[in-house]
Amino acid sequence: MPSRIFVNSENSWQSGEGILLSKDQKHYLQKVLRLRDSDPIEVVNKTTKQVFLANLVDTQSSASLLSEIKTPTTPGKLNLIFAFCKSDKNEIIIEKCTELGVDNFIIYQAKHSIAQLNENKIERLEKIAEAASCQSKRNSIPRILTAKNQSELKELMTEFANTESLSLIASLEAIKVPVPNNLINYPTMNVAVGPEGDFTSEEYQLFQELGFLPISLGQNILRAETAAIASIAYLNIQKSQCLAE
Repeated sequence: MPSRIFVNSENSWQSGEGILLSKDQKHYLQKVLRLRDSDPIEVVNKTTKQVFLANLVDTQSSASLLSEIKTPTTPGKLNLIFAFCKSDKNEIIIEKCTELGVDNFIIYQAKHSIAQLNENKIERLEKIAEAASCQSKRNSIPRILTAKNQSELKELMTEFANTESLSLIASLEAIKVPVPNNLINYPTMNVAVGPEGDFTSEEYQLFQELGFLPISLGQNILRAETAAIASIAYLNIQKSQCLAE
């Protein structure tokens, strides 16, 4: 199966066009994947989301578009809000939840977050999201947004939390509700996961004001990265079952 890469382009593509590749992409294709000229790859237009089968040319410096690949679109949007973690836990969350289909990540500097958000770390996470999108054959790369405080989080959530969305928060508090069965009826699903020290009561109050419903991920206390992956995987399974019915 051909490898997939994403290419920046402002215009729609047509069969027969040549697409220039970046130095990083050339290095990846040539040195990591050991591909040669005439080897097939799949290229995705970041702007139009078009997917084309192509052949490498010019010593892997460009690709010649052969034919467009029509791919089905997944209905609805899936967004994950998670508290910024220490060490490589953020990378694990971004990589695995990208593979599971998250469309937007909102990384929140929670009260109990130990590590601090910075541009270098976000840039690293964006590269991981793109690599995971290539590996999992996605047609788009998820956005990574950041909120350094509750005010910024509330402002960002006005785009995602509305009357047509289902918003859930993995909660350690006593009161919880069952996940609705008719997930296909919600065009947008938002999931919030706290830090290992959990959200504060003030943060829970904010999520409640935004319409988030508290749910349980089981009897055991999960690490932040496990909770994020488990919640997204669960919603994927539930939604797939709804689509199959």
